[in-house]
Amino acid sequence: MDRSEQRQRVIDEATAQFRQLGFERVSLESVAAAIGAAAADVQQFFDSAEILLFECVLNWRASASQAFGDLQRLVGQSTIEANLLLAGDRMEQVLVPSWRLTGILRSNARLASEFVAYETSTTAEGTPTTSPMFNVARYLEAEQRIGRIRADVDPYEIAAALVSFPLAFHADNYVSAMVAEPRSGAIKVIASGLEARAPLQR
Repeated sequence: MDRSEQRQRVIDEATAQFRQLGFERVSLESVAAAIGAAAADVQQFFDSAEILLFECVLNWRASASQAFGDLQRLVGQSTIEANLLLAGDRMEQVLVPSWRLTGILRSNARLASEFVAYETSTTAEGTPTTSPMFNVARYLEAEQRIGRIRADVDPYEIAAALVSFPLAFHADNYVSAMVAEPRSGAIKVIASGLEARAPLQR
């Protein structure tokens, strides 16, 4: 196993522990023990539990970006509803399992602030935004440009609502769905509200 594989193994185990135990109960030692390594082996990659957490979040973001990055190929294909259902499947696979991981930052102001500083210092200047929400919004914008989505729709508003589902789901003037409502039903409502309608023939 080379260094990059070893590092990824540490991140994968740490991600699982952070999700299950939260931040306070995870340490470099607990991660090392779980993978059968010495603490020093983990420390060669990460100086502290904070840095390890930040790298877990960045690793998740990279995975999420990869999962949503090819939505552009769907533009003009199939139906808006079918494409949003596909995006919804990916959200459930990628975003929902990460909720407890990113929740650590949402609930801890110190860690959130340190994460922003860390991300800024480790991200190359000019790196494009590749969040799931951004990729979904870009897909919706592209559908809007070719006339498949109404011109008065705000793609970023809808993308934010879609990405937040099923943990919270609301898009102001288009749909308000209960978390308990089946995802396919909620997305069908969204799609029907987004799709451009052909003018009535007289």
